[in-house]
Amino acid sequence: MQSKQVPFWLLVFSLTFLLIIATLIQDGMFMDGMLYTCVAKNLANGLGSFWFPYFNQMGVGNLSSFHEHPPLVFGIQALFFKLLGNSLYVERFYSLLTALITGYLIVLHWRALVPTAEQKAISWFPVLCTLITPVVFWSYANNMQENTMGIFTLAAVYFAIQSLQQHRGIPAVILAGVFVFLASFSKGIPGFFPLATIGIYGLVFREVSFRKMMGYSLILVAVPVGIYAALLLHDSARESLDLYLNARVLKRIGSAPTVDSRFYILGKLFMELLPAMLLTGLLWLIFYFKKMPKIGNPNYKMAFVYALIGLSAAAPMMLTLVQKGFYIVPCFPFFGVSLALLIAPYLAHWTAQLQTPSAGFRWSKRAAWVFLLMSMIFAGAQVGKASRDEAMLHDVYLMGKVIPAHSAISVSKSLATDWSVHMYFMRHFYISLDKNVGRDFFLQEKTSQKVAPNGFKLVNLASQKYDLFVRE
Repeated sequence: MQSKQVPFWLLVFSLTFLLIIATLIQDGMFMDGMLYTCVAKNLANGLGSFWFPYFNQMGVGNLSSFHEHPPLVFGIQALFFKLLGNSLYVERFYSLLTALITGYLIVLHWRALVPTAEQKAISWFPVLCTLITPVVFWSYANNMQENTMGIFTLAAVYFAIQSLQQHRGIPAVILAGVFVFLASFSKGIPGFFPLATIGIYGLVFREVSFRKMMGYSLILVAVPVGIYAALLLHDSARESLDLYLNARVLKRIGSAPTVDSRFYILGKLFMELLPAMLLTGLLWLIFYFKKMPKIGNPNYKMAFVYALIGLSAAAPMMLTLVQKGFYIVPCFPFFGVSLALLIAPYLAHWTAQLQTPSAGFRWSKRAAWVFLLMSMIFAGAQVGKASRDEAMLHDVYLMGKVIPAHSAISVSKSLATDWSVHMYFMRHFYISLDKNVGRDFFLQEKTSQKVAPNGFKLVNLASQKYDLFVRE
């Protein structure tokens, strides 16, 4: 790392502490991330199997095993639980690790794309553009599956472009295909978008023969298809993937819309990109008014390639009305690189002119170190706090000491669909919540107007949100 770039990298690390670690270090998590934690932790502790993961005794979607997603991410995260135990911080460490690996891969992309040493030195900028995207730092603070999938899609695109740009040929295409498989095996159909990479590159640069472009694209498709074909020869794999595709994906696409417009995802994409676009635009205006020397920018075509790759990850979401902002998290590193490429020569020229012995630079570096220290102290001060669901967590921990582990309790109708409380009871105590009356314990909200079922008495606990009843 060049000394001139140190203050900028310190800024990136400081924002990592503020935007990701300060939330990760607290208790509480978005219900999807906690769901994935439960399934992985269960797998690590002997509940369920790789092909038939387990959430709780009630199952999900009328299935006893969990098939909302392919099993790879659960298998990977389960290894962390096996190695590190069942601490609250295992899933948080894993999520942070995916963020750090993603940052490294962005740097890898950047240094392979830009032509000069000065531009390679500002690899912090595409990382920064990605990091300040709200849904991105939210995703890493909540253990979303897109975090893992994004690692594999970045690797797939890297090797696909390397096969053409650095003439690494068929071995690189095969590696890209393997990573496409891993991405799809993490999150399903959305993981296939890197298959468009070679076609996009060839259409933009026009320096790749049509024959080569088609041949490499066919190899890129054939590798994941071949791996899936091999898996389908295995009975358990075939049954598991069939349940995922037919019992869950196709059923949800047709019956569970989450938005009213197919164009929702494009609006969400624009809004999420605003911080990076504003930062890039502001820097461009500063360089324009500083009347910097005219510098040619050979990066425009590659910026277009990366923007199209990012769009290829987001646009297919319009085919369904099942859309959520975090579904497109893996597209943002490509947009971050694209935006950075637009101003790379000018930003690189400016940073190259910085005088490290100057008083201004020394003070900037000291300020960056102070900012990092303050960010670390702030993040550390969040230990023991809850980022969300504080009252819910208080009661879960309290009641988990009373209810036997690995048991099931009955819950009121309103709690039957309050998935966060389901996740916390399973994550911390392996307790399943059942909408049917008949268990030895019954849970309902304090605000409920209904009394407990006959034959139950209130358990005297200093709870905040729920009342727990036990069969007399």
